Amino acid sequence: MGQTNFLSIITSIAVCSLLLPIYPAKADHMKNEKHEMTISLPVKARVIDLTQLISTKAPSYDGKAGEYKYQILSSIAKDGYASGEFCTHEHMGTHMDAPVHFHEGGKTVAQLNPGDLILPIVVIDVRNETKKDPDYLLTVERIKALEKITAITNHAAILLLTGWDNRYFVDGEYRHADNKGVMHFPGFSKESVQYLIDHHHACAFGIDTLSIDYGPSEDFPVHKLVLSKGLFMIENLTNLDRLPSTGAVGIFAPLKIEGGTGSPARALALIPV
Repeated sequence: MGQTNFLSIITSIAVCSLLLPIYPAKADHMKNEKHEMTISLPVKARVIDLTQLISTKAPSYDGKAGEYKYQILSSIAKDGYASGEFCTHEHMGTHMDAPVHFHEGGKTVAQLNPGDLILPIVVIDVRNETKKDPDYLLTVERIKALEKITAITNHAAILLLTGWDNRYFVDGEYRHADNKGVMHFPGFSKESVQYLIDHHHACAFGIDTLSIDYGPSEDFPVHKLVLSKGLFMIENLTNLDRLPSTGAVGIFAPLKIEGGTGSPARALALIPV
């Protein structure tokens, strides 16, 4: 990775070859540095879907039913074509949080630069820790231990693999609320996120749980930190266990919703083969 002012991504899948010059908006921590990332994929790449299904059975953050509704408007048998309409919360299923979600005047999801939505991926696997402690928080010490065995890619999307996605359609297990209604699931600590921003210029953060902040959080410090930097987050991911710790490229594609604080998103990973 060299240092310039644009991000070029060269992908060749089957017979398709694309050269995409992309100009990412600079987050606060990148204002004074120029950077270039050239990600070259060989002739073939394996595509992994990191997206959970949005349906009437999908869990919502507050546990309310009816957060997703779908209505059939026409059918092929009756009208000659099929169509429908859906209604859902912005932050439902696999979704992206835009800076305006926690910061007045921050970018809406429609204002995010497309070049910021295609990033190298770093996966941090904490499944052993979360099996012992559902309220596990990623620590700086855990990151430093990882740095001793692998290089953490700079300017990447940092995705936390907790294994919680296996509970997504298990009634009550994904929110994992106790008898007082307090949820229990793992997340990033504020300190770990600050470290990854300061030392690796992280551009986005994602997780396979309901929130990047752990379940018992009441003040969402990680949301506030990440979004204050002009970065985005993506929550309710899945299949992170199918990715290498480094080397994959992520495509995070939200709907371009006017005024949106977030949006359901299709998240994909490309793995060179």
